[in-house]
Amino acid sequence: ASMCNIVASKESYELSAKTARDNGLVHEQGLAYELYGKFLSSIADPDASQWLERARVCYVQWGAVAKADQLQKDHNLGLPPNEVWSTSINSIKHDRDEQEELF
Repeated sequence: ASMCNIVASKESYELSAKTARDNGLVHEQGLAYELYGKFLSSIADPDASQWLERARVCYVQWGAVAKADQLQKDHNLGLPPNEVWSTSINSIKHDRDEQEELF
């Protein structure tokens, strides 16, 4: 694949995740992160696990703990879902506080 197609693909995945986040669709955001992580993995990009971890956090927030467990198992990710849950709750609160300060 040409570098141009890779850059365009990355931009599209990131836009998809941002759009889902901006519209409060945490399950769609998780799916966008997961697919982006798998794409990055397919081109041997070292950031793949970062995006898969973000997907896992979204799935836990959504309540899809089994899906989060499967991602963890399939991609050898870090924290168990119950630890991600407490981390993600703090992140949600922090994100909400930052957004309130902007308005």
